[in-house]
Amino acid sequence: MGVPKATMLFGDEPLLARVVRRLHSLSDDVMVVTQDGKSPIPLPATVRVLADVIPDAGPLAGLVSGLKQARHPLVAVVSCDAPFVSPDVLAFLAGRIGDADAAVPLVDGRRQSLHAVYRASAGAEAGKRTLAEGLRRLDDLLARLRVLWVRGGDMRRIPAWRRSFLNVNTPDVLRQALALAAEERDRR
Repeated sequence: MGVPKATMLFGDEPLLARVVRRLHSLSDDVMVVTQDGKSPIPLPATVRVLADVIPDAGPLAGLVSGLKQARHPLVAVVSCDAPFVSPDVLAFLAGRIGDADAAVPLVDGRRQSLHAVYRASAGAEAGKRTLAEGLRRLDDLLARLRVLWVRGGDMRRIPAWRRSFLNVNTPDVLRQALALAAEERDRR
């Protein structure tokens, strides 16, 4: 993308700021995890910025950092490049988790492990063991957890649920996402 996704402008705000703003309607405990524990953009004072438990160990290290520091038993996990993250989708997943360790959507056959809800204690413990063994893939963690796989069709009653899983990974997707955001604004 040419710039760090977190700092990339999405309309009039950095992408990370948009995601954080949307998550604040779901929880009073929003955390941002970065490699060095420093925010790449100014964030509200209520947002906790944490460092990866193991630098350069990828998303799994960030996930474990957040789960270890969580103030609530369930943690919604979202990547910073999801401009349409839906609090309703995350609340739906939290409501479905039951006694599982994680509620992870399957959208078009793809695991959405960075757009899921985890049980903080189980995920943190399994994540620490996974990292200690030198494993770095999110699938390595999921293999150790009791996962409730939530199919996309289960979320069909949530308005625009599919947009929640749109990740801005290319300039073309960014253009499409900005057009969708403009359509949303025009409908209001």
